Amino acid sequence: MLLPPSKIRLDLTGNKSNLLSLFATSAKLAQQFDVNQEEVLHEIRSGDYDNAVKVINKYFGEHVEILQ
Repeated sequence: MLLPPSKIRLDLTGNKSNLLSLFATSAKLAQQFDVNQEEVLHEIRSGDYDNAVKVINKYFGEHVEILQ
């Protein structure tokens, strides 16, 4: 029996809950999942913290579980 792959837990509490940290994490996730890094980072730059979380969900939601 095959188990579904586990999601990466992205803990946005504490020190890692700032926009700069989300920017860096998104860059790493883009490389890991072979997603256009410039496109992701451009979308993150275009908004605030809440927008960054939405962008992460948009591109990596199937791979990442966001803990807030």
